[in-house]
Amino acid sequence: MAAEKLTKGRIGQILVMMTLLISAFWWRTFEHNDTGSRVVNCDIGSTCHIHEMLTNVQLRVENNVLVLGGVTSGWRVTVKNALPMDSSDSSITIDLPSTEQDQLELVFMNTSQSQNIRVMIDLD
Repeated sequence: MAAEKLTKGRIGQILVMMTLLISAFWWRTFEHNDTGSRVVNCDIGSTCHIHEMLTNVQLRVENNVLVLGGVTSGWRVTVKNALPMDSSDSSITIDLPSTEQDQLELVFMNTSQSQNIRVMIDLD
């Protein structure tokens, strides 16, 4: 490749391309809002299936108790309202509040990775 003289036009082209690339990387960095968390809305009128982040959880209501099935050992479940919760190998049961609450928030936290799934459950 022959060496060429650096002209004003070539310098301008290099500066325009550098500005374009720097602004694209800056935009992507500051607009990217991935906190490792996903929000799932669930209507509990029937069985609700959650297929997020390689997990498959089923939520259903039986006798005023919320039953979570399919929760694997890599996930920890917390309830925003600190309701009583029982756990077994195959499912987790949560007593639903007796107050007139229309929504319940669960947070599934992956213990091996920094990923969360927030589940907003409509109790109507």
